[in-house]
Amino acid sequence: MQNDHFEVMSKRLRIQHIVMITVFTLLMITGGLLLFNESPLSQFLIFSEFAFNLRGLIHRLSALLLIGLCAYHAFYVIFTKEGRQYFRDMLPGIKDFTDFFHYIKYSLGFSPERPRFDRFNYIQKFEYGAVMWGSLIMILTGFILWFENISLAIFPKWILDVATTVHGFESILAFLTIIIWHF
Repeated sequence: MQNDHFEVMSKRLRIQHIVMITVFTLLMITGGLLLFNESPLSQFLIFSEFAFNLRGLIHRLSALLLIGLCAYHAFYVIFTKEGRQYFRDMLPGIKDFTDFFHYIKYSLGFSPERPRFDRFNYIQKFEYGAVMWGSLIMILTGFILWFENISLAIFPKWILDVATTVHGFESILAFLTIIIWHF
């Protein structure tokens, strides 16, 4: 039996992942306190104007870290050989679709063997794309909400309302995705 070994994440990628975990957790906690402000936990944690303002400061600083991480990752993918290879390995291909159907057959007992995945399986590739897309959506809507007065000077109010809704639902979707697929 052949034992294939892939280094899934280099040291640089592991550091990026740890930063993303930290930033994501801070954003979820500080954003969740505002999104679910009627909950007893939110009421307990945001008991004063100071605590509320501190929550906002931590959320915005975490957002800046997310923006910096996304920029670093873009430069890493564009300007390093390792990053370009990582990105190529993350692109979905025909094998991912066949692996998906093979895995369904295996899970239902119609195939005796699990599919043999490449460095990344179709779920990891989908999640990587979702993180990229989700980060872009959260950054764009976050800027609209952060700079509310400027946004209202440029856009009609319904744009701010849409940004608020999208920002909130995207955060819930991201949280559920992490809970379901990572844990």
